[in-house]
Amino acid sequence: MLSRDLTNIMAFTWEAMGLLDRTLRRVKREAILLPIEQKLEAALEEAFFRQGEVYVSMLKELKPWFPVEQIKEAYIPTGLSDAALLALWEAVTAWTWYFFEEPMNAAAVASMLAGKAVAIAELEWTGSFTLGFDEGLLNQIPALTKMQLHSINRTTQGYINTQIRHAMEEGWSYDRTAKAISTRFEEFAIGKPQLHIQSRAHLVAVTETGNLYVEANMQTARTIQDMGLPIEKYWANAGDDRVSDGCLANTAVGYIPLNDKFPSGHMQPLRFPGCRCDIYTRRAK
Repeated sequence: MLSRDLTNIMAFTWEAMGLLDRTLRRVKREAILLPIEQKLEAALEEAFFRQGEVYVSMLKELKPWFPVEQIKEAYIPTGLSDAALLALWEAVTAWTWYFFEEPMNAAAVASMLAGKAVAIAELEWTGSFTLGFDEGLLNQIPALTKMQLHSINRTTQGYINTQIRHAMEEGWSYDRTAKAISTRFEEFAIGKPQLHIQSRAHLVAVTETGNLYVEANMQTARTIQDMGLPIEKYWANAGDDRVSDGCLANTAVGYIPLNDKFPSGHMQPLRFPGCRCDIYTRRAK
């Protein structure tokens, strides 16, 4: 009887210690990434505002396509051609690319170096990494930023083209259309607060920093494992009622070998934009 009670106490103690450890790790991650996220979000807010200003300014060149306010009831919509809208958007992105790229690159550097440092600390690694590892880590950033920025711009282009076509179909004047577009870019920047994601600027900041932090963590763990130290990984979710079923299922399997996939088919977080999950690593038991 005493032996069974002792076993139960020990099991409960280990479970409690594991919960405490995961909580401390979550707090540590937030303390590391939150300042990076906030700085990037503020920069992206400014970038979306500027992009909106440039778009509305360049849209004036197409003003003759819009009806005059006084005669809009007699206006027959002809619409702007896809070629005209594409040329407009390409000019806008060319003028505003740097406003996004520079802060995204800076946040990527900070996130990846943080992910590497956390992995080394978690795995209690006392060996050294060559300069080539850091160079390899950071050399990925320009290409990753470019790819992500193209994705952001494609999404923005889709939203704005939809707004333009709606305006043309409804016979809106240029002034009314320009105001609607400015409002749309303002929503990209500061948004309409909803749950844990407030705006596109916030969404991009959370996704970019989280993805690169985890990626650097995993690359570091793989490098250490290649040196002869078997490693396990754990899918840590945010621990609240907004966690998706897929992320809960990944967490439920506990620690798995580093090279295995989680039930969702992913090797690591994030599963989707705005995912708040993290990866924990440890030496294999």
